[in-house]
Amino acid sequence: MPSGARAAVGARLRLLAVDGRTCEAVVSAIRVESRFTDRTALYWGDEDDEMGTRREDQTPEQLWDDGQPFLLGSLTPVAGDCSGAIFAQLASSPAPRTYAPVAKPAAAEKRAAIAAFRKLPAWKAEQASFVAEVRELDAAAREWVGLAPGVTPRFDTAYEGSPEVRFYVGRGGERFATVHARGQAGCGDPSGSLGVVFRVEGAGRAARFVPLHAESWSPELEGLVDLDGDGRPEGLRASDDVPAIFELGPENSDIRQQLDLPDHSIYPCPC
Repeated sequence: MPSGARAAVGARLRLLAVDGRTCEAVVSAIRVESRFTDRTALYWGDEDDEMGTRREDQTPEQLWDDGQPFLLGSLTPVAGDCSGAIFAQLASSPAPRTYAPVAKPAAAEKRAAIAAFRKLPAWKAEQASFVAEVRELDAAAREWVGLAPGVTPRFDTAYEGSPEVRFYVGRGGERFATVHARGQAGCGDPSGSLGVVFRVEGAGRAARFVPLHAESWSPELEGLVDLDGDGRPEGLRASDDVPAIFELGPENSDIRQQLDLPDHSIYPCPC
């Protein structure tokens, strides 16, 4: 246990959920755990001896060494709904600027977001790469992966897919939109993926989409929040093994995960 860590017991924290909800909780206990991810059994089955010692047969020392130690706190909610919380800060610190998801965005604005998405240099680069891969396929291969003969498909609608568009609004009326698309059928098939965050200025037909971030093969964001008050949102995702907060840099900048688990999974290729 790190020196002084137990002093955190009793601290009052503000918690944030991926949909922008906040609550408060008190640290009731702390502990150190070693954690990692291993999905090997899901792909290979528990009976495959080539994968080595099964996890359930390993000693606690082996399991600890494979993981990364984390200082964890047990929290007792004291105000608000803390379900789904993924981020905590001292309740006395400045509150983050949160953005609520728009339940039913206007269809016209969704179309405008996709149009802006397809005008970006990052989209054009991803599309060019996808088309180059498609051109290498013969007619039988195109039919196999569901690509119509004689048609140059977009990566964001290939394989019966479509861009996922989400809008968010802050308490002051500021608006953002995310567009994420992934065209992928299987191992070795033509594929493409792009995630973009826009600042939305104006509304309706006058809406203008200003790109803040574009990244190929980025995770699909599920929420936005401004944690440091600089007016530029961070991305949130809660669907993975460890909920993540992503720093969204300028266009074509990497997305960085703030917390990551060691992954010891062996991923087979289905080819």
